[in-house]
Amino acid sequence: MFVVAARTQRPGPPPAVVAGRPVWLNATTKPVGIQHAAAPRGDGEAPRLARCDATITDWISFAHLPFDLGAAASCRRCTQLLSAAEPQPEV
Repeated sequence: MFVVAARTQRPGPPPAVVAGRPVWLNATTKPVGIQHAAAPRGDGEAPRLARCDATITDWISFAHLPFDLGAAASCRRCTQLLSAAEPQPEV
């Protein structure tokens, strides 16, 4: 699972567009606002959904940034679902 954040919550004006550079590189390098957990993209035609079923189509994907269960900006529902899915230590 990795972090995704809404483009609309990016602070300041959008970064400058550089000719020949892929559009996805124009995104910020740090997430801002609520962060959802998302699995890597499967079928490119299907709507993107976060672990909590929030639609995250057109959100910025931070594939290099693992979802942090303890972060204040992490979606509570995503955190609950991932916490429940983690293997529990045997007693």
